[in-house]
Amino acid sequence: MECGVCFDQLEDPRVLPCGHTFCLKCLQQLRNQTRPKCRCTLPPVHQLPKNFLIAELLQTSQQTPKVKYPCGECEEPTKGEFWCPHEGFLCETHCREIHSRRTTKAHQVKGIQEYLAAPRYARCEEHQLERVYFCVDDGEACCECCFVDYHQGHERVSVAKASK
Repeated sequence: MECGVCFDQLEDPRVLPCGHTFCLKCLQQLRNQTRPKCRCTLPPVHQLPKNFLIAELLQTSQQTPKVKYPCGECEEPTKGEFWCPHEGFLCETHCREIHSRRTTKAHQVKGIQEYLAAPRYARCEEHQLERVYFCVDDGEACCECCFVDYHQGHERVSVAKASK
């Protein structure tokens, strides 16, 4: 959440009568000016209430550890060590649990380093999976789920093969 004046993360967020929220120090600098976007006149800065909701959200987001490639199944942020084209990033525990089933054993799971070294394909907006297939009938790239849902019975080739 950034301040619309300094474009940095909000610090000591204060809410204006119009509903906009800005940093206290930015509002102190704009003391005798009108708000650029909505043109509301600023009341005395010391009278502006703190935006406790935004302050709490900022504090929570700073306390939550950022995990690169988080496991999609874990409640707590856990680094994914494997990547599955059907499940996304998974920690070792969830990867073993999910891929021990008869219906998921055939998934082509890769270690995170192998996955990151492989060429990237665009992701499907609906399923957030790589578009690894090209539907010849419809002339579009799609992920495995989209192929099953929307292109059943159509001719398909891999995106790598179609791009040659």
